[in-house]
Amino acid sequence: MEINSLKPKDRLIEAIHKNDIGAVESIITQHPELLNEPLPRVDGGAALSLAAQCNNLEMVKVLVQLGPKDLQQALSRASMRAHREVSEYLVQKGADPNGLYSDTAIHYGPVILAACEALNPDGIRLMIDLGADPNVKYRTSHGYINSPIGFILGAYARNPHNKHECLEVLFNSGVPFEDTPLMAFHRGRIDLLEKHLHNDPNLVHQRFQSEDIYRPEMGFSKAMALTPIEGTTLLHLALEYDEFEIAKWLIDHGADVNARADIDSNGCGGHTPLFHAVVSIVSPTDKRTRFLLVHGADPTVRATIRHPEGGWDELADKVFENVTALEYALLFKDGPSWCNRDSISVLSNLG
Repeated sequence: MEINSLKPKDRLIEAIHKNDIGAVESIITQHPELLNEPLPRVDGGAALSLAAQCNNLEMVKVLVQLGPKDLQQALSRASMRAHREVSEYLVQKGADPNGLYSDTAIHYGPVILAACEALNPDGIRLMIDLGADPNVKYRTSHGYINSPIGFILGAYARNPHNKHECLEVLFNSGVPFEDTPLMAFHRGRIDLLEKHLHNDPNLVHQRFQSEDIYRPEMGFSKAMALTPIEGTTLLHLALEYDEFEIAKWLIDHGADVNARADIDSNGCGGHTPLFHAVVSIVSPTDKRTRFLLVHGADPTVRATIRHPEGGWDELADKVFENVTALEYALLFKDGPSWCNRDSISVLSNLG
């Protein structure tokens, strides 16, 4: 479609993506209201935010001169992708590295959280270089505490390599870390887990609660998980977060691949690590399922699961009674990248 045949807002978006500065200037001159019109895929930001996200420095400079209202959000969109020159320029023009993600983000918190949520270690480094506080604890309008370390621990993405590096960036910037097995787990530090196992030989069998895993006082209170993490073992968590090296280490040290999560007072729980393998946020692979089956996972185990808060909103608090891992996975077949279809095929073909 020719750009001139589009509506003005769509023409603006197209011009920004093409880095066509002349077209952007012309469109905003004819339609000045579009300068601050929210655009898609920039979380409510406008033209400047999109140009910053696209790393179009010269266009950012032109738009800043027009007096946009989304200077702060533009910094968030640039820094979460580690666009250094654009971020530095925006700070020079008044964006605050310690300010909110956007001028109205009282429910979210400061700019640095965007790179933490995206698990972008370079973005976090950039924000710290620009003066952001890596140890900030922001109390939201809802009363929660949000922090860089909390956002990394609770991120919905399953990218252990980036998660480990993000945490090391914070650690090397002076953020204090607790010396616990779960923090060693989050950091991917098997060497530290070895020390904890030496002190507590029962570690591989121990059950943990969500407040142990995420530590609300550190800045995150809700698990981004589709399978409950309450009362689970480190092996459950390793499968939930794609920590394969830790999973192998745990099994080598006696972890039970069919260990059941604790059952609560309402009779919910009892699921094994396999349930985490077949339903996991944005992690479509059968690798976890095959790994567990090779090590003796029993696909016939049944459990009653209450869908956790922080998972799929449409299923929040719904109870699924006496389901196998396969039956549980099939409940998510219409979910956005949550139902692990490759794993479903593996389990379906077991006969």
